[in-house]
Amino acid sequence: EVMNKLRAVVEESHVAGDCDVELLTDRAKIISLEPNVNPAVSAAVHIKGEVVVDPWLIPMSYASHAVENGALIKKGFRATQVSFDESGGVWRVASKSGEVLFAKVVVSCVGNWGDEMFNNLKGKPAPFVNKPRKGQYTLFERTEGLLKRPLQPVPTDFTKGVFVFSTLYDNIVCGPTAEEQENREVAELDEETLKMLKETGKRCLPSLAEKKIVRSYAGLRPATSERDYQFQLDPMRNFLSVASIRSTGLTASLGIGRHAASLLTSVFDFLEVEKEKKIKTTKFKDVEELSREFRERKDGKVEIPFLGDCFVTHPITQTGWSGC
Repeated sequence: EVMNKLRAVVEESHVAGDCDVELLTDRAKIISLEPNVNPAVSAAVHIKGEVVVDPWLIPMSYASHAVENGALIKKGFRATQVSFDESGGVWRVASKSGEVLFAKVVVSCVGNWGDEMFNNLKGKPAPFVNKPRKGQYTLFERTEGLLKRPLQPVPTDFTKGVFVFSTLYDNIVCGPTAEEQENREVAELDEETLKMLKETGKRCLPSLAEKKIVRSYAGLRPATSERDYQFQLDPMRNFLSVASIRSTGLTASLGIGRHAASLLTSVFDFLEVEKEKKIKTTKFKDVEELSREFRERKDGKVEIPFLGDCFVTHPITQTGWSGC
């Protein structure tokens, strides 16, 4: 059964256009690729193009690039009232502080509140229901060279399973779990799950038994009742809802953005794409420079181009830049 699932992963990858993905059944070949993996390994799918990124720097670089090219980011703007003027085709969005914005088009990307915001914008229930999915993680101390590639268990329809991977900063991470819950804001840790994650890491990489855990954390993915991403366009009320974007959203982010833009420009004539516009591209700060700034400032912030001082909010980045 496991082999059939592995073959299905390969087939699905090939259909998606990644034809370099291959099934490995030679134990010696697998161990030659990852010398520290459990020697009892019998088969694996090798995804040659898979890479690890910093999960905080990706969205921050997108935001920086957007502002450089004319976008305006309203920080601290909590939308509490939205209304649509059908005669004028304009949205009115008011914040808790009383500030008001007007827009011809609204794109809703509000994570765990996707269904509630859809209801506010459309005036009727969304075709999906948000079901926050908690993921717990453990981070081991820096261990250079222990693992070169992410290790992933055989995925299911519900989850891709608990990964074991090395961050850009050589911390080994085990996670995430996939636990549905009702609370949309708080993700709590529990000791039994953290023990399971530790054992999972040791089972995949026996050498982790000698390493200490330096941090554990949990977060929520905006899963819904539907497995696929949810793009809901309403051309009559000028809004697009983008929901159910889970962990894979980081990998798919540029494609998601292109698809959303394509949906909007296919319907709204006033959203013209300036194809000849020259895109500004200022080189982003080096990771080493940001890491050094984070340690020296000691206030949890770094300066991001075009955004100013920003709190570093992701535990992987915080841990890596702290030198743990």
